[in-house]
Amino acid sequence: MSKKGAAKAVLKQIPKGVTRIKVTDTKGKNCWRPVAELRDSDTPMRKADGSLITMKGTPGRRSSAPLEAKDAEAQVARERKQQALASDPILQAAKKNPEGSAVLDYILVGLAEEASSIRFEREKAEAEGKETSAISNRRIRALKATAETYLHRRDQQTSGDIDLQSATFKKLFGFILETVRTSMADAKLSTETQDAVFAKLAKRLDDDWENEARNQMKGD
Repeated sequence: MSKKGAAKAVLKQIPKGVTRIKVTDTKGKNCWRPVAELRDSDTPMRKADGSLITMKGTPGRRSSAPLEAKDAEAQVARERKQQALASDPILQAAKKNPEGSAVLDYILVGLAEEASSIRFEREKAEAEGKETSAISNRRIRALKATAETYLHRRDQQTSGDIDLQSATFKKLFGFILETVRTSMADAKLSTETQDAVFAKLAKRLDDDWENEARNQMKGD
């Protein structure tokens, strides 16, 4: 084919929506030529399969709009996560009082809910004629965890034991000691006398004292 009319022939091969085509000009330079400015002297560049190398849109940096949209979506996802965390009873109970019984209560309820949900999955799979052994194993594990948590919670309620090493007890005991010191100050006891009393008290608060305290709680 002669050079004259070459551009028209190439135009027929360009897919719809293409705005530019990669060509080699008369000086041997590769460039992106707007379809409307294609010249007969241009030599279209082609891929290995013989198709034209084309572009949709305009060259240069892409618009930041897609990135801004992704950032907005990420922010929405973060806000939803924070809302979910704020409404999670186990997390809130743990933050408020990590060693409180409410944490275990919420965990027990959560495990029971998951076990019930797994049962629903198994019954649905059975109705659809699907294999359910894997789902059953998940439910067994959930029920086992629920039972262990329940027994632990029951023991906690019936034993009446106080963990003398827990952070909660240490805070309480510290408050009691501070109350004692304040009371001695209110009674006009000298600082030396207060220090002497607490020095004697510190000697008595050893391992034997903890064992005796546990025995007293058990009524032994």
